Amino acid sequence: MEIDGEQRAFGGQIITFDPAAELSFSNNWESDGWSVPTLIAIRLTALYNACRVGLFHHGFERLGADAATQLQGYEAGWDSHHLDALKAIMRPPNQQRNARISATPTSAARHRTRRTTPMAIEVGKDSIDIGIVVRDGEAALKFYRDTLGFEHIADTPAARGGTMHRLMCGTTMVKVVSAGEPPEATNPPGGPGGGTGIRYWTITVPDLDAITEKCRAGGYAVPVEPREIRPGVRISMVEDPEGNWLEFLENNE
Repeated sequence: MEIDGEQRAFGGQIITFDPAAELSFSNNWESDGWSVPTLIAIRLTALYNACRVGLFHHGFERLGADAATQLQGYEAGWDSHHLDALKAIMRPPNQQRNARISATPTSAARHRTRRTTPMAIEVGKDSIDIGIVVRDGEAALKFYRDTLGFEHIADTPAARGGTMHRLMCGTTMVKVVSAGEPPEATNPPGGPGGGTGIRYWTITVPDLDAITEKCRAGGYAVPVEPREIRPGVRISMVEDPEGNWLEFLENNE
């Protein structure tokens, strides 16, 4: 990479190499680098009739008190020519001049194109993050990290002596907060029928039966067995160790 007219190299140790899904590695400059490396992940996700490429640069919290300054400086160095270079790598040569997708859109895609009302909030990423306060952090990690396979990227201090376990599910960060002093109130059990508020959240999966059975084999309750809710769309619901419900959705529309 050229910085102020000087060629500089960066890189690190490969952490994950799955040619069909992900390449992740530690990242640092070869000279005058950060005190500890950050982390870079390139993830491939099937999306309609194409492939979505996600580039994630995270782990800046590992830099301590200087993290915010280093992140701001790094982001300031990016401009459109970096994105053009990434597009050139991902697109075949005959698609460089015309990048339009010619495939017929799915019903979900057609539905998205109908929304013309501008969003009331300007978002900085294509997903939201979620925070789950738990009484037993190890039990929660066994479910979200070990059973579901979420990537555990960092642990940071939380309020009242607790710990925030940061996990990634696609582009969504799942913040599992192990409370040092758990609050007295607990989440009402029973999923959607147990109370108002946020009662469940949804993950779209390619194989509904497989992930449902994996959760069942791990000893977790499956209050909603796999079933079709409309043609081509199936769901199931499982319960985490704290009684929170998680919906899996398989969309074959």
